[in-house]
Amino acid sequence: MPYEDIITGNVTRFNSITRNGRIYVDQLQKVVPFKLDVDFPIVTVGLLTWSLHGSNTDLPKKLELKARHVRSAHGLTKRILLAECKRIEEDL
Repeated sequence: MPYEDIITGNVTRFNSITRNGRIYVDQLQKVVPFKLDVDFPIVTVGLLTWSLHGSNTDLPKKLELKARHVRSAHGLTKRILLAECKRIEEDL
């Protein structure tokens, strides 16, 4: 299934063993569970932990993510499957 959604947000929880976590999605203005999809590049997992550590500061470290929403029968986002991520450079 193609990944058409580009979302922005910051990681709020991440389990390095299961590679599942939670992310605050700017567009939804809420925290949503995520899973890494099978095609997620393992070399960019470090960006997820980079964003997580930013959650403890006043300036969250934002990511741009290529993702697919898993929706409920009512059309609400239940989970997000991540295919790619990249760091958003913020102007200071």
